[in-house]
Amino acid sequence: MPQSPISRKVTGQPALPPFRYFDKGNLAVIGKNFAVLQSGGMQVSGFLAWLVWALIHIQFLAENSLRFSVFLQWAWTYLSGKRGERLIIRPRISR
Repeated sequence: MPQSPISRKVTGQPALPPFRYFDKGNLAVIGKNFAVLQSGGMQVSGFLAWLVWALIHIQFLAENSLRFSVFLQWAWTYLSGKRGERLIIRPRISR
């Protein structure tokens, strides 16, 4: 586990380099087939921005199996126009 800057200083270890923020831009979905993308001086809207949004979200999922599963769910929703069921099932508590 990484050490905090204070514990590094107490133990005599070299300090970490200063934090530098890198703005990757803004991306938002407005509706089906429409999104807005702003990064640096670039601004894109419409289907292309929506496609970039979908690809980025798929890419940042943790596991390949999740990527494939979410891609299939999104593809089915897009092609059929039907949303999947969202059920929360709680197990019965026997007394």
